[in-house]
Amino acid sequence: MTTAEVVIDSIAAGGDGVGRTDGVVVFVPRAARGDRLRVELETRKRFARGTIRELIEPSPDRAAFRVATAVWRRLPMPVANRVGPLLSRHLP
Repeated sequence: MTTAEVVIDSIAAGGDGVGRTDGVVVFVPRAARGDRLRVELETRKRFARGTIRELIEPSPDRAAFRVATAVWRRLPMPVANRVGPLLSRHLP
């Protein structure tokens, strides 16, 4: 798998963040519009699915991370992805 830096431009109907890298659309669960992320890509024919590996710069729209961002950034991403209820409330 490859990694790439992605800026989330919008939110898809299913709730995933949508960004682009090298002309490929990337769908990233638990991403907020405006997030700058390092993601691990699983490439399909016409798009890619991204798994967050690093939150480089959080969006100002992130509700749950406004206070906890400094702590959350220090967590290894696999641990942060298991936080569950906190991550499901990432948008106001």
